[in-house]
Formats: sequence, structure tokens, C-alpha cells
Amino acid sequence: MKIMKNRIVQTDPNRKDVLLPEIKTNLPQVPVIQKPPTQTSGRGDYIATVVLEAEYDDRYDNQIRLGILESVVSSLVSHHLNSGIIIFPAGMFFTNLNPPSSIYPQLQVALSNYLAAMQGNIIVCFGIDGSVDPEGYARDQIAVAADRTGIISLGKKFYPQKTERGHVNLASGFNVPEDGKSRIFRFRENLYYLAMCYDSFGIKNQDIKNPGVQGIIELAHCFYPKDKGPSGDPYFARHGFAGAARQWDCPAFGTGIFFRREVPERWPTGVIWNQGEISTNEWTYEMNPLKPEKVIRMNVTDGAAGVRLFRA
Repeated sequence: MKIMKNRIVQTDPNRKDVLLPEIKTNLPQVPVIQKPPTQTSGRGDYIATVVLEAEYDDRYDNQIRLGILESVVSSLVSHHLNSGIIIFPAGMFFTNLNPPSSIYPQLQVALSNYLAAMQGNIIVCFGIDGSVDPEGYARDQIAVAADRTGIISLGKKFYPQKTERGHVNLASGFNVPEDGKSRIFRFRENLYYLAMCYDSFGIKNQDIKNPGVQGIIELAHCFYPKDKGPSGDPYFARHGFAGAARQWDCPAFGTGIFFRREVPERWPTGVIWNQGEISTNEWTYEMNPLKPEKVIRMNVTDGAAGVRLFRA
């Protein structure tokens, strides 16, 4: 992922004109929300895809993003979820010149304390970008899964977009551990694989065999209006989400951030492949049998969140 030109990238550590606060003060050492949400009846076990809409890509703040994550989780647990997996986009957090691991301790404290106050088993997935190079590329891109015990799974990007080649520090394989953590985690009786952005294309293009998982968690980065930045959301759904679901014969659940545009109503965030041997070039949204049981829209600090709930 390349940071868009209108976002300042700090290349001199002595400079102070950076959009982000310093990492050491950017995340709390204690959870933002101290008490568990009030839970109502009529809830179930779901996989929730959270697609964000934001007007600005140059007003980035990890503290705001943490608040968005916790507010969405709180609302879902209060009204919809007993237990579940809640999926946020790639690049949800940003560590600039520092590696993503620089904020693991703060995130572990904030999220584990917050999730421990909830009755059900809640797993949150999100991405962290960091180690930005002089040309604006995030060299380290990590997918994270965390629950009440802390970080339980880490996945480093193994398959780059063409323009990223030579810029991104890639995992040595599609299923190697990262910082001692597997990129496969368990929820209930099923195993899920963390895919970081173009990794879903790698699953298909490298003809990788399913390592024994029942679901793919695909964290895409962002989509812009046409001619304003990356805008290939249909391409990503067809060849990323559907391509990985076809290759591994299991559902793929994905998300992303839409800057200065609304999320298309028909854009699928959960895909099951049931079209046999046809090419993903021929696949259409109407062919997808996996539909959300509930669709929720909520306002968040810097825009809106569209949440789709799929029965786990």
C-alpha cells in the first residue's frame, strides 16, 4: 500500500510537522471504554464486516481509529452479537516510520481489557501499516486478530500489488508465523485465515492449496472515486474475494475503506463460490449465494460505517 500524496509522510525523525501524534502517546495504556455495553435480547453469533466511509485520507489519527473500533464493537455487542468475528479494514492503524509491532503492546492492553468485559467471545480483526519508505510505501503491512487474551493471530502480506514490488517486506510464505503467531485462528469449531490485502490474489494466482481453514478474512485497504486513487472495488471483489473463495472452497469475508464515496450497495463483503470451473472474469455479484442476515449503518467520528452481519 502506498500512502496517498496528500498524506504527509515524515522522513526526518526530528521534524514535528507530521499528521500523527508520536506513537508513544497515540494509543492509551488503558482501554478507552471502561464499562461493558448493555446487552439486549435477540442477538446471535455473527461474522461482521465493517466497511468504513471517510471524507479525508490526510487526517489520520490512531486514537480516533481506536475509538471508532470500540464504538462499532460496542454497538454490535449491545444489539446484535453474542459472540463473533468483527472485521475492520487493512491499514486501520498507521505507525508511519515505525514498524507495526511498535503499537502491539498498547493495542493489546486497550483491546484485551475492553473485550474481557464482554460476556461472549469477540474477536476483532484489523490491519496495521508502518515502516514507510521515502517513496511513501508502507513496507510492513500486518493483519491482526485479537480477543480478550490479546493478540492471537498475525499475518504479514506475502503477495504484493505490482506497484509495491521492491518496496514491501513480504512474508517468506503464505502461512509462515509472524512474531511467533500463526495467521490462522479458531472461532468456535472453525479455522480462519488472515489475508492482508492482495494476499487473496496470491491465493488464486499462486494456486495455493487450502491449509485446512473454513474461512478467509480478507483485509483490503481502500477505494477512491475514479481517477482519484485506487478505485477497483469490483475488480477486488471478483478476483480477490471470489478468487480466493473459489481456490479454497470456503467463504471469504472482506472489508475496506471508501474515501470520498459511498460503499456500493451491491459490493459483496461475504462470498461463497458455487460456480464450478468458470473464470472469475465471468463471475457477477448476482452469482454469489452468501447474503448478509442484517445490514447496519452507523455514524462514526470521521464518517460512517456500513456493517453486514453473516451468520457464523
